[in-house]
Amino acid sequence: ERAVYGTHPEMAVTLSDMSHLLGKLGEHAAAQKAGEEALAIYRQFLGSKHVQTARMAAQLAEQLLEVGDHAATRRLLDEA
Repeated sequence: ERAVYGTHPEMAVTLSDMSHLLGKLGEHAAAQKAGEEALAIYRQFLGSKHVQTARMAAQLAEQLLEVGDHAATRRLLDEA
């Protein structure tokens, strides 16, 4: 998909889905990496005030909560 879309919101959708599923599998480092990349793409293309950006921030906050990073979780929830 990256070869087709490159850095594009469509790629962020896939990264978001991957982040969610990797988290469910307990692969938190990979989930966090995919979530951070998706959030960066959403911020770049949709802006920080867009609802999809807020949803991704909240999803990433959930991933960070799973690994006990409460400070980062709070920052992302405040952003969302």
